Amino acid sequence: MYERIQTFSFSNIYKFSTAGLVTRMITDVMNVQQAFQMSIRICVRAPIMLVSAMIWKQRNFCQIYPAVKDLFDPQNEFKMG
Repeated sequence: MYERIQTFSFSNIYKFSTAGLVTRMITDVMNVQQAFQMSIRICVRAPIMLVSAMIWKQRNFCQIYPAVKDLFDPQNEFKMG
């Protein structure tokens, strides 16, 4: 971007202020950085969270299952009384 600005003619340089060009350049760089950070967050953090959640669910299900298996047993009848 900086090299592109260096190729501007004097009429373009007078048309755009130096502060405006610097601000636009910094804003563009920040937008690219933010897009990269969001893609890293989605592509790395989300799969790690998915795998860890599945492991945590399996571990907790194995601990809880003996206590609640009677609730889902088709042989078990609940009688209202």
